[in-house]
Amino acid sequence: MLRGLFAGVAGIAFAAMLLATAPAEILKAFVPGMREANVSGSVWKGVAVFPQGLNADWTLSPMRSLTTASLAADWALEGLDSSFKGRVRLTSGAEILDVDGVVSIAELSHFANADFGACDLSARLSSVRLSLRNQAVLLEGKAMIGEGRCAGRDVPELQVVSEPIGRSSEILVKADGVEGNVEVVRVTFDTEGRTVFTVSPAGSVLFLDRTTTSDTVLEFGPRFMPSNS
Repeated sequence: MLRGLFAGVAGIAFAAMLLATAPAEILKAFVPGMREANVSGSVWKGVAVFPQGLNADWTLSPMRSLTTASLAADWALEGLDSSFKGRVRLTSGAEILDVDGVVSIAELSHFANADFGACDLSARLSSVRLSLRNQAVLLEGKAMIGEGRCAGRDVPELQVVSEPIGRSSEILVKADGVEGNVEVVRVTFDTEGRTVFTVSPAGSVLFLDRTTTSDTVLEFGPRFMPSNS
């Protein structure tokens, strides 16, 4: 029995060694957003340079990988105005953990293939966790966005808090106003791939240049395609 146990452990260790020493290029097939990057190094320790000007590096954590039966690593992402780090765990899904640092909204929007125009906003992330598994999007953590200008408009200081609710997530955005923090947007992700934006009257003035007396609800299907519902 012990011989079989040792053989099994040795087999897992050997497979892990082969995977860890494999070229980092193979990660392009498994990690979203990495296909356009210039990747060097190995799965164990590598570097990815993205066309948008962001550079990522990672180091595999063998003990966490073995104890959690996953591919676990520590990573960091650097840009001209961004610097944040965290951990990642890849199994049947992807989980990004303990994300902390400062993110430039402009750099992040380019990385996400979006363009908000000229934008000098930055967000300080605190203990952010993102889990993508079985169509569920679970996002937890906090962000503070300093006041500035984005897409030609003045933006006050924003507080962003996200919490998982069952197998969905809800993001609450509050703005610094004359009467204290006011809710401006509530974003909900569900397990069917829908994203629902509920914009308060204060948010309509701030983001949509509209004056309303009730909430504005915008619903999108998978990949932010407009929903028919």
